[in-house]
Amino acid sequence: MMNTKYFVALIKGDEEKILGVFNTREEADRYGKTNVLPHDMGLQYCFCAKAKNNIPVKNNISIYSYYNV
Repeated sequence: MMNTKYFVALIKGDEEKILGVFNTREEADRYGKTNVLPHDMGLQYCFCAKAKNNIPVKNNISIYSYYNV
């Protein structure tokens, strides 16, 4: 079964790393705003997607916030 989840991720070049998976946007924002990484490590952002076993199904995502721009 797929559920909607909120992800905080770090992307640099072609590499993307999921830093956290959350049930609400508020939880993701709280994490993203307190775990801001230097911009030279990549772009840290929040997106929402349907997920299966906490893995995003990326055919339909919505980006919500950027934390280290």
